[in-house]
Amino acid sequence: MGTACLGLGTVASLAATVGWVARSRDGRRRAPRAATWALALAALAAFLILEWALLDRDFSVRYVAEHGGRDVPLYYTLTSLWSALEGSLVLWLLVLGAVVVLAFRHPPRTEPHLHPPAMAVLTATAAFFFGLVLLAGNPFESVATVPPDGPGPNPLLRSHPAMGVHPPLLYAGYVGLAVPFAYAIAALVTGRAGAGWARTVRRWTLLGWAALTAGIAVGAWWSYAVLGWGGYWAWDPVENASLLPWLTATALLHSLLARRRGGGLTGWTVCLAALTFSLVILGTFLTRSGVVGSVHAFTQSGVGPPLLAFLAAVTVGWLVLLALRGDRLTARAAGADRAAGTERAAGEVRPAGASRPWPLLSRRGALVGNNLLLAAVAATVGVGTLFPTVRQLVSGAESTVGPVYYNRALAPLALAVLALMAVGPLLAWRADPPVRIARRLATPAISAGLVAGLVGLSGDHRPAVVVVCGLAAFIAANLVHTTAARLAGAGRPGADGAGADRGSAGAGGVGGRRWWRVLRGNRRSLGAQIAHLAVAIAAVAVVVSGADPPAEQREIAIDGTATVRGVTIRLVGLDSRVTPGQERATARLEVDAGGGAPRRASPTLALLPDHGMVVATPAIDTGLRRDVYITLLAADPQAGTALLRVSVNRLIGVLWCAAGLLLVGTALAGWPRRRTPIRPAEQAAGPGSRVPVGEASR
Repeated sequence: MGTACLGLGTVASLAATVGWVARSRDGRRRAPRAATWALALAALAAFLILEWALLDRDFSVRYVAEHGGRDVPLYYTLTSLWSALEGSLVLWLLVLGAVVVLAFRHPPRTEPHLHPPAMAVLTATAAFFFGLVLLAGNPFESVATVPPDGPGPNPLLRSHPAMGVHPPLLYAGYVGLAVPFAYAIAALVTGRAGAGWARTVRRWTLLGWAALTAGIAVGAWWSYAVLGWGGYWAWDPVENASLLPWLTATALLHSLLARRRGGGLTGWTVCLAALTFSLVILGTFLTRSGVVGSVHAFTQSGVGPPLLAFLAAVTVGWLVLLALRGDRLTARAAGADRAAGTERAAGEVRPAGASRPWPLLSRRGALVGNNLLLAAVAATVGVGTLFPTVRQLVSGAESTVGPVYYNRALAPLALAVLALMAVGPLLAWRADPPVRIARRLATPAISAGLVAGLVGLSGDHRPAVVVVCGLAAFIAANLVHTTAARLAGAGRPGADGAGADRGSAGAGGVGGRRWWRVLRGNRRSLGAQIAHLAVAIAAVAVVVSGADPPAEQREIAIDGTATVRGVTIRLVGLDSRVTPGQERATARLEVDAGGGAPRRASPTLALLPDHGMVVATPAIDTGLRRDVYITLLAADPQAGTALLRVSVNRLIGVLWCAAGLLLVGTALAGWPRRRTPIRPAEQAAGPGSRVPVGEASR
């Protein structure tokens, strides 16, 4: 039954692709609604059938026999669907089907001619993945001999609730970024990329970026809480595979902003949208092909070669289109400016056809610099990720690229990104006199200097810590100053254009409503500033925690104590338990970090001979300022001794709070504005992208 659903989904995807291609050539043809819905329903049916097989313990299904188990709790039985390669591809199909339907139901309000070719790209992508699952990773195959029980999922994948959140969020981010790619191809095919195109690409990029951000943050927290090594990011190839599209999607969001406010950058923006999806496919290949060794990767399988071929086809395809039609796209964009009659950029008015220079010391210049720096960061991470694999393929020699490379190569680039993030929002879109720029930067710069001085006086003289803390203070001061200025302006009589409120600014209720309107009207810029502040806070946490001394090992006897960086740990006792397939030791500890009663902690060490694994689950005494991270490395209950690895990690709690704040800022920045009816004359995407009303209404 599940295989039939995969076959139906493949056929429906192909039929939908043919239908959307035909509609893109002839707008009078009907949209392939039935085929589009059928592929999404086929993905949903395949997902539900496999989930039911896991819940029903149907060990005649190969996937259930290999990854299910009668002793697996309900929650981890549900999440075991995506705990292995074949099932994770079924989840991918489910998310892809949902994205296809959402993209179908929400076409651009302007430039409707872009919708059919974009849908053709999305349904073609769905056809590939349906075929991939059907032919190379089918989880519904039957087993020759039905076993009485299964081994269950990997023990690391059934020990933390993040298993139910992290993979779906990552897949939502990956698949969501397919829509900007589809519209990038549509822009190259049609030669048009106006305001409607930019709004659609921004909306989907922001959704995919937010989901990917949440997935990366949850994955880092999961790694920190489960793997027992004391860190949250190891520059693992699979970790980097999720970071690469995040970086280019971040650049894409900023490029769209620069394009909207100043024009131009159309070819670069299209290139970023297409490159981001290529990096998504690259990450999928690295994770599922078995070419890289990682605790996060799946085992070697037959899906690697088809994924590599798809990656090559996608990348070569959009590069060829960009080479052949990119100049046409740029010419259309330039024609849009000339057809406008006048240009408006931050209050300036120029005659039609006038040149549109942009000064380097402007907000648009800062956005372009931001794009270049993010591209350099992505290239640096990509080289470090792919170098060992390429070297092994070429020479057969094995090698690794460790954190030292990334820390040294990325540190100056990251500081430059933070500096532009701090200064850029204070620059005008057009050229400003240096005196005015200096006046605007004065207050945040004073705050940054004070904070950097306090950090230096506190005893931490590392330049990176001082500089990053100063930049974070600069961004925070800018946010406070900008918000206060807007609220002060709203409190003046006649502000915000509210005629009914004039002369009554002193009334608390009226003033409160006016302030609320100001904040609501500026929620996008406020959300962007909050997101920037969250990134700066996260950078402070990363730099400070990275400067902490390495973990220390201590062997403690029962009732003995050990002190590490001012934290006293006492071993109260040792417990051991032997069950079928598992030997587990638990150390009962009391942790005294000062400032209160000692807290209890219980790190465990489990030997799993059936899986050939030793799992050390740490005990973490969490606080906003610092975590005490304790891992049990060895235990001898008879001798009454335990070997512990202890580290005191500063500001890890601040890092998780910064991730949450980043998502809050993203939600504010992406919150949709109130929709207004579009008049027929506005069906064109903008100046120079106009289409006849009859064609737009098809």
